[in-house]
Amino acid sequence: MSSPSSQGLASPNPASFATSVAQAHDTPRFDWSAPGIPLIALAATIWFVAAMWVMRFHQLDDALITLRYAEQLDRTRRLTFNGNIQSYGVSSLLYVGIVASVYAFWQSVFVTKVLSVIFYALTCIVVTREASRAPAGPARTLWWWTLAVLLSPTAMRWLSDGMETSLTALAALIVTRAAYTCADGLEPRRHYLAMAALGAAAILLRLEFCAIIGCATGAILLSRWESAGRPGLGAATKIALPESHLAVGGILALAAIRLGLGQTIPDTAIAKSVPGMAFTFTQYKYYVTVFAGAFSLGIGLPLIWIISAIAVCRVSRGIRLVSIAIVNASFPILILAALERGQIIQIRYFVAPLLFMVAWNLFALADATRGRPAARAPAHRRRFAIAAAVVVCVFTAESMAVHRIIRDRSQVLLAMRAQHLDLLADKRGMAWDIGFISYFSHAQLCDMAGLTGGRAWAQDQPGNRAKICAAWSPDFVFLNPEQIGFVTDYMALDSMLVCHQYRFQNMLTTESHYLLVKPEIASELCPDASSAAPLIRTARAEAASRQ
Repeated sequence: MSSPSSQGLASPNPASFATSVAQAHDTPRFDWSAPGIPLIALAATIWFVAAMWVMRFHQLDDALITLRYAEQLDRTRRLTFNGNIQSYGVSSLLYVGIVASVYAFWQSVFVTKVLSVIFYALTCIVVTREASRAPAGPARTLWWWTLAVLLSPTAMRWLSDGMETSLTALAALIVTRAAYTCADGLEPRRHYLAMAALGAAAILLRLEFCAIIGCATGAILLSRWESAGRPGLGAATKIALPESHLAVGGILALAAIRLGLGQTIPDTAIAKSVPGMAFTFTQYKYYVTVFAGAFSLGIGLPLIWIISAIAVCRVSRGIRLVSIAIVNASFPILILAALERGQIIQIRYFVAPLLFMVAWNLFALADATRGRPAARAPAHRRRFAIAAAVVVCVFTAESMAVHRIIRDRSQVLLAMRAQHLDLLADKRGMAWDIGFISYFSHAQLCDMAGLTGGRAWAQDQPGNRAKICAAWSPDFVFLNPEQIGFVTDYMALDSMLVCHQYRFQNMLTTESHYLLVKPEIASELCPDASSAAPLIRTARAEAASRQ
């Protein structure tokens, strides 16, 4: 391994990010054979496996949108939802590519589910490894708390729902470890291409990695500049060029997206922006609700970030403190960007930046506290007993709320899979929540949410989209009562029949969706279909009361 001095840089001083490679190797490892530890590890493993079995049929509606894109990509070699026009209606280009690669060999609705569980398990393994490598003290403790949060029922729901969230969490940990090593001055330059490839892959995974890579690159450059003795502009440029690998890879990935798709921001981000909501009380309340509604994941992970940031700032000085501040700006930057756009969000968008900041803080905290005496065994056992009691109480309460969501959404997936909705394959439909219905019906869908019809469609107003969808003369619609009340202003649904009803449980609310079809379709698909007139009257009355 080449040293900093052999690269034309001065050796890192004691205030630099790392201590030394030797000190890192001399760190006492976690004793997995200590009394009680094997039993706890076994219990955690059983908990994970049992939870994944209970959740085996649970997937997010968006996961089946990803699967539909993957299916079309495998069939047409184009990024398209309906197979006719190219559209950037996915949140992760890399994940769609991975799903399509697997789907080419295994045509199953569970492809996305299996992939998310695999990446989730790997994420937990990486966190466990980092916890066992950290020195006894606050860094190791916070790593274990991070693992506890990732094993909470709410985290299990979001990290195994078929989306790319677990892969982004894993990628955030990999990027953080690689970037922190570079900031330490321990990474040989021959790894430049590998680091650039990592930066490109991260951007292709999710665009939120722009903030992560930007902050990581800033911390790397500042640390290397400090290690080189704070040289002038000319020498600093020579340092910056070979240390900007992550940023170079990210920029190349952004350029490739722009050249290949004609745009950088996904249509989904445009469609999920609400005009006039930016920096309003309604938006602030909504964002707080999103994080609070995610319980352990939405509250626990930000809390660990805040604690880790405070802990590492207390033992940092000078340039090192500035670098820590740069790293910890990634999450606030993304929140401000979402606020400015009036963006509709989910907690899964912020798992990667939160893990990035937590991991970096804990790496730095471990280096700063390495060699300090650990807590005495009795104190350690008392703290562990209190922590275990807290985890059991929180997990128990959380499990009841999450189980309702998992149960209902699993039942919807199983019901749709058994209802021969592929009889709608040559029909036209209209829907807001398009994932489940699009995958199981294989029909052409008019997407009222604006996610999958191209940039102009995403930018259009809901009323205009409703007019265009109505002119399409859909053979069926898949809507909830509120959406039915809206759509009836643009097209008549009275002649349709209620074919099936599906209940979607959210954390705080329950929402029913109805599949309404034309009578000639109902005779074959659902002979017991009933009139939609009572449902439509109720939906219209509720819509009128909201005005």
